[in-house]
Amino acid sequence: MSKEITSKTKRVADILCLLEQAPVRVPDLAARFSVSKRTIQRDMELLVQAQFPVISPRQSVYRLVPGFSLAA
Repeated sequence: MSKEITSKTKRVADILCLLEQAPVRVPDLAARFSVSKRTIQRDMELLVQAQFPVISPRQSVYRLVPGFSLAA
């Protein structure tokens, strides 16, 4: 597995864990992971395509649907 794929997989998994805790802002995630805002938006699209209930109630803010838990 390439380093790029491994780092993307880890970043997306970390984002999912953060989403479970609280809503997240795209600029904050981009800064935290040292990637562009567009990369974070692509990561969110990937989570939606993977059937995770990610919603964006406000522009540049994402969260999981209330009641969803990774532990379930």
